[in-house]
Amino acid sequence: MPFKIVRNDITRCERYDAITCGVYGCMMHTAFCNKSHSQEVFDNMKKDLQEFIDKDTTADEESIFYEEFTSKY
Repeated sequence: MPFKIVRNDITRCERYDAITCGVYGCMMHTAFCNKSHSQEVFDNMKKDLQEFIDKDTTADEESIFYEEFTSKY
């Protein structure tokens, strides 16, 4: 299984929060959220990314995950 480096953080802005996450060399995604929901979205994104990196995946499965993840968030 190839090593996957993941980034996931919240940037607090005046009117919204920006949640940026990515898998190094493969996917980078930013979701903009209402401040009242950003922690829940962050936690859900983190959970989904953790489940993904814990799996042994093929390149096709990774592409499907990235597409579904960016559509969901």
